[in-house]
Amino acid sequence: MSKATTLQAWKDPRLLVAGACIIVWLIWLVCRSGIPSSQTVASSTPASPADAAPPVDPAVYIDAIRSVIAQDKMISNHTTKNLSLWETVAGYNAATIDQIVDKLRAINTDRCPPDFRKAYQSHVKAWSDYAAAIHGQGSTSQAEKYVEATWYEVHRVAQEYGISDAIQ
Repeated sequence: MSKATTLQAWKDPRLLVAGACIIVWLIWLVCRSGIPSSQTVASSTPASPADAAPPVDPAVYIDAIRSVIAQDKMISNHTTKNLSLWETVAGYNAATIDQIVDKLRAINTDRCPPDFRKAYQSHVKAWSDYAAAIHGQGSTSQAEKYVEATWYEVHRVAQEYGISDAIQ
């Protein structure tokens, strides 16, 4: 078929209508597959426009996670660098743990994704529980295990966002 024949075929009104119908059907099919049922829409609709979170660029999440991990490391490195030989051998004292908890609580996680924020807040809570145990309100060995477990979860969630190099 030559170009002229092809162009003439497209001038045929029957082909134009058939082509338009196919295009409309394809658009309908694509739109229909992307729209949840009315029951799902009602349950996932935010209560108010203020509750709706704007879409976030993944790079923003990655930068925020890296920042939180870097701050956490800085607190840990700075705190452990100033330990006496006895504290290094015997473990942290209560004042050191209290300082760590205060500094960890001050880290802003607002720009982090919700799952990372939750994991990191659990980690800060674990440090707080460890401080309470050091002050005589619980088992320090259990609290230490909780700190380690929550730090592992922080690592796991960060890795879901492709961050593994900042965690080591």
